[in-house]
Amino acid sequence: METERLLILLVQLLIGLDMLSLSIVVCIDRGYFPSSFLFGTSTSSFQIEGAYLEDNKSLSNWDILTHIPGRIRDGSNAEIADDHYHRYMEDIELMESLGVNAYRFSISWSRILPRGRLGGTNSLGIAFYNRLIDALLLKGIKPFATLNHYDIPQELEVRYGGWLNPQLQEEFGEFADICFREFGDRVKYWTTFNEPNIVVTYGYRLGSFPPNHCSRGFGDCWSGDSSTEPYVAAHNIILAHATVVETYRSKYQGKQEGAIGIAMWATWFEPLRNIMEDYEASQRALAFNTPWFLDPIIRGDYPPEMRQILGSRLPKFSGSDKRKLQSKLDFIGINHYTSLYAKDCPACGSVGPRGDALVLTTGERNGVPIGKKEDIELMESLGVNAYRFSISWSRILPRGRLGGTNSLGIAFYNRLINALLLKGIKPFATLNHYDIPQELEVRYGGWLNPQLQDEFGEFADICFREFGDRVKYWATFNEPNIVATYGFLDPIIRGDYPPEMRQILGSRLPKFSGSDKRKLQSKLDFIGINHYTSLYAKDCPECGSVGPQGDALVLTTGERNGVPIGKKTAMKDFFVVPRGMEKVVMYVKQRYENIPMFITENG
Repeated sequence: METERLLILLVQLLIGLDMLSLSIVVCIDRGYFPSSFLFGTSTSSFQIEGAYLEDNKSLSNWDILTHIPGRIRDGSNAEIADDHYHRYMEDIELMESLGVNAYRFSISWSRILPRGRLGGTNSLGIAFYNRLIDALLLKGIKPFATLNHYDIPQELEVRYGGWLNPQLQEEFGEFADICFREFGDRVKYWTTFNEPNIVVTYGYRLGSFPPNHCSRGFGDCWSGDSSTEPYVAAHNIILAHATVVETYRSKYQGKQEGAIGIAMWATWFEPLRNIMEDYEASQRALAFNTPWFLDPIIRGDYPPEMRQILGSRLPKFSGSDKRKLQSKLDFIGINHYTSLYAKDCPACGSVGPRGDALVLTTGERNGVPIGKKEDIELMESLGVNAYRFSISWSRILPRGRLGGTNSLGIAFYNRLINALLLKGIKPFATLNHYDIPQELEVRYGGWLNPQLQDEFGEFADICFREFGDRVKYWATFNEPNIVATYGFLDPIIRGDYPPEMRQILGSRLPKFSGSDKRKLQSKLDFIGINHYTSLYAKDCPECGSVGPQGDALVLTTGERNGVPIGKKTAMKDFFVVPRGMEKVVMYVKQRYENIPMFITENG
């Protein structure tokens, strides 16, 4: 059989970025993937089929659990569920409408062998799965069959005590053999168990799944031993997997040309703190999760971390067990739902899902959820190597130069700058991005008073002194022409306002004194260009001073003869005009004799 490189079930691909009020969403469709790539949906028999006692099906352990008052929060059960048993054709039509080409479902053990291997095969159950498989294939949907998705016949729970008894290995082997024989000519992907690490943790340690076994303090259980039973049950499931793989390899795989594997609940763990103890805790948490099952199946024994901590509580594999385990598997199924932080916790005892690993897990670090990247981590993930930010004047000098420096504000920007540099990101600092301390607005009247020049100078001096050893790019003002719509670059670089402004505005335009002009000789090292849009300009002597360009006797518009200058954006006065970016850069370059430029913002 030609094996597809990868199976992903229920794939939803969305790449999102939400940062500084900027949202970028990139949708990826099937065209990005090779034709052999499989997209599918996934279910389990108990969750979807219903018909819980129909056509000779027996009760499963989950049927029993869901009928115990108080066990299910809303009192629901799976007597009908999604009624897939009767409406599977509608479900397949839904899959076809989604465009999927794979469907992972589980086969109900209670529907095929209602009383186990001693009670005989249920032909009506086999007929149902034959109809399902044939209907899938008619729609071009590959069936992926799971032999066990949590549920077993209640008869076997009562007779043997479930997965605590090695007898269940043979029972499961017989069930699998029937499935291979009846369906294997059409099913080419088999999964022995779905998330067996969840089955034993929640069934035999915490007691919230059947058979509700746990010790006092772990959950609401009638019986059980949380310190040993999970490992006994896991041991039997691992050997049941090996039994089934051995059967498939020896009797069916050669002629049916299928593949067989196991699907694991795979949580990722990261250190909570940047210390060796938490790194080692994260490795233990991983070992007690997926490798708990995969190491024996693939390497022949449990992870060393488990052997070291659990000692005699962890069963040993006999010589015959190890020979059986040599059949291994053809693929690993990964069911990944979340990641967690891990903290070393020797004092935690054994309580909780990962207590035996001496680990405490949490989804937050310093109140920040693990799934939410912090700002600098987002920048790093984008691959940027520069970050332009502004320094809050109100945070450094809350009351201006007479009120003293705020050491906590300086400490914040030091932390920010240092964190950027650790990630290889160059800090570009802007000293003023529109905002000034309100105290200075009240005291001086803001930028209408020359006193603010000295205030701003003092603020800048502090910033250069505190941060300049690491910040190598400084912008004095961001878009001052937005704050007050005057010409800015000509005075800074050429020493006076543009002639056009002098001619039109006359005495309304202030003059620079001799000392002002000497000060302006310092000029600048670079020009930052913030370009968001381009517009058409129309001569308009009668416009007076109304509008942002009124004093220039200009009327601006984004359209010519009803045709926009470029693609419209969410902001009604902004248009996408790539040639405008090029032209404004060339205009500034030629007017100011090729002074270095940065594109500091673009829309």
